[in-house]
Amino acid sequence: MRLRFVAIDEDRPGARWAVRFREVFPRFRGWLAGQADPPSPAACARALARHMPELVPLYRTLCGLAGDDPLAHRLLTQWCPPPLPLGCSVAVETQGEPLLVRNYDFTPDFFEGTVLRGRWSGHGVIAMVEAAWGTLDGVNEAGLAIAITYGGRPVLGEGFAIPLVARYVLETCGTCAERWRRFAGFP
Repeated sequence: MRLRFVAIDEDRPGARWAVRFREVFPRFRGWLAGQADPPSPAACARALARHMPELVPLYRTLCGLAGDDPLAHRLLTQWCPPPLPLGCSVAVETQGEPLLVRNYDFTPDFFEGTVLRGRWSGHGVIAMVEAAWGTLDGVNEAGLAIAITYGGRPVLGEGFAIPLVARYVLETCGTCAERWRRFAGFP
């Protein structure tokens, strides 16, 4: 098995992100297209504007780079997506220097392999990307680190895919306390 990793270094989303998006979007197209009764792209954009307004200018930029495909615009909101493949575990060592070890348990066919560094809407961020701009794990220039892991039940409800929530945290928060305040009532 061979996995390809790509590193993108763009202060603002641009040509490199657009090229990578065109490479990985076909993997997500089938996943999204198979969803029964999906929300409309307009409903997805409204949810993003209501709950993560700081990301709306960035979302519009990404949509412009992604083209006129409504399915691409839906993916970029990550609002009420189909079930995600279950996987990912994290171990944290706190004795001495903090250490985080991540195990990515998704199928390799779904793994994007993109590391992105940018200053897209707030803090400078470096992160492993999921679903075009969501985050599997990363850190921002304030030192806030995040890693997603599966630790719940396979129950779907109304809300955002956790990779976009992780991106939102890194883009807009500098501390854990700020993160908790921002998520009061968040779906």
